[in-house]
Amino acid sequence: MQSRHTYTKLFVRCFLRIIGLFPLFLDINGNPIFSYLGLFFNLCLVFAYIFMSIIAFQKRMTLVLPKETVVAQIVDMIADGLENLNIISCLLVVAFRQKCLVKFYEKLKAIDLRLYDINVKHCKTFDINMNIISLGRKLTIVGISFFIICTVDHLRLLFDNYLLSIRFWIAYQSTKIVIYNLIIVFCETMIFFRKSFAKLNLLFQQSSSSYDKIQDIGQLHKILSELVDDFVGFYSFMVGSTIVHNFIHLSSNMYRIYLFLKFNGDWSLLDFLDFTSIMIWLNVKILILYFLCALPAAVSEEANKKSIFIHRMLKAVRENDLTSNNKRIARLLTILYQTNLEISVYGVFILDFKCFQSILTTSTMYIVFMIQLEHLK
Repeated sequence: MQSRHTYTKLFVRCFLRIIGLFPLFLDINGNPIFSYLGLFFNLCLVFAYIFMSIIAFQKRMTLVLPKETVVAQIVDMIADGLENLNIISCLLVVAFRQKCLVKFYEKLKAIDLRLYDINVKHCKTFDINMNIISLGRKLTIVGISFFIICTVDHLRLLFDNYLLSIRFWIAYQSTKIVIYNLIIVFCETMIFFRKSFAKLNLLFQQSSSSYDKIQDIGQLHKILSELVDDFVGFYSFMVGSTIVHNFIHLSSNMYRIYLFLKFNGDWSLLDFLDFTSIMIWLNVKILILYFLCALPAAVSEEANKKSIFIHRMLKAVRENDLTSNNKRIARLLTILYQTNLEISVYGVFILDFKCFQSILTTSTMYIVFMIQLEHLK
């Protein structure tokens, strides 16, 4: 079992390092450290991706998909440009801000030590190794699914044009694996944070009469909240850019679906394959936008649940005799009650269900605008 876990962690590190999301190296104690070799490798990847993006844009300009208007082609290319910009910025940020990743790891280790101090041992929620294994499984599934879907989709694109060959597949599709794995890493980390806050809330309930334990758990809650803020701040541009280019792709695909549905003629095999592909990618984009908005909202909700438990604990403390110990507990609980967590991208928009609803509403308004524009011609 131990050797399997070791191989899984090694696989995750190597895979993320190859695509540029883990440039760090490990010291003799297994702790991540800044690596100039990883920095150099990421810079090489950036130049390679820029070169492939240029090739992809040149080929995409000559490739007109079924039922695709000139406006839809331009919009799709803008979204692809933002996606490639996101990939390049992601590799640069991860490469030059490796020390931030090291600090994330150190804070997680600090949480582990504090949990040990308050006798919370063998907690799977905070077990970094178990979370890495879970991440490895999901990266494997996403990688295999991505390869199958993109290969089939590419064969569909080249149904009438075999000259674009494997070179276009590498340039147009392979770079996207960085974004999808970045999304998996972000979502998996959000799930880890949500479970962690849920565990701390449970510990709050079990420590209502101990000032020291409440203080320790409150400090843990504070460290974890700061870690969430730092993590989201680190990924803010990448998450924001991912939301924007997926929103543009979503709007473009919805309009192409409308053009397919209004078409009165007979569908060819290529039309049917293209429509099926659009529906698949439409659902993928919606799921990506949903998870990027819903998981941070779930983390904030779970983190702020402490206010409910603290309110009950305050009420119970105040109903008892206000001894010196109870007064200390009441003051501490009051301080903890006043802090809330809110996850946002640069403070511009909050990642929650309202953000997801706004994206869908704006996409619908785009379709209505394009239909009105079509009727004016």
